[in-house]
Amino acid sequence: MPIKYPSSVFLTACIVVVGGMFFGGCAGQKKDLEQELAQRDQTVQELQKQNEELQAQLAQKGAAATEESPMLEESKRTLSAALEGTGADVGTSGNNLVISLPSIMLFGSGEYKLKEKAKKHLSKIAAVLRNNFPTATIRVEGYTDNQPIQKLKDKFESNWELSAARATSVLRYLVNQGHIDPSRIYLAGFGEYHPVASNNTATGRAKNRRVGIVVLTKGD
Repeated sequence: MPIKYPSSVFLTACIVVVGGMFFGGCAGQKKDLEQELAQRDQTVQELQKQNEELQAQLAQKGAAATEESPMLEESKRTLSAALEGTGADVGTSGNNLVISLPSIMLFGSGEYKLKEKAKKHLSKIAAVLRNNFPTATIRVEGYTDNQPIQKLKDKFESNWELSAARATSVLRYLVNQGHIDPSRIYLAGFGEYHPVASNNTATGRAKNRRVGIVVLTKGD
């Protein structure tokens, strides 16, 4: 004969089973949550470490820029004084030294060979570049106005070629007589396409005919 249990016994058993399932599930969820929180803490710590490293790198770069600024300013003052009265302009762009030389200072009308007077000025520039920027890359840039070539049209097809030839003359002097390391200097001929003034006036065209010497202290 089957044994009959009071209904209260069955109710108690059900509560025990359900309660065990509930608390067992809660324990599992708690463990998963703890693992997730631990992973998040680790991620936060890693991000904080990366942020600290980036801040340190930025601080180092800022310190380096601060150290270089006096050299740029000194070079600017020295060259501005040395080139006074020539029409040359010496300035800075970021960490770069920018020297703009009017073509009339360097070449005869329609010419690409250096004037004798221009050579002494280029020698002064070369001395500053050697002493103050011994490892920097140097770019020599040639520019013209927008007038068609007349005198040298048998040699140069366009102002591009003329601007490159003038930049080459300056570069060769800086290397051969100015003793600039040829492995760290190069040239670019921009022709008439980067004017700094209007080509509608003689004054503007004279400003556009120029050679730039850019000292890339950070590379460019």
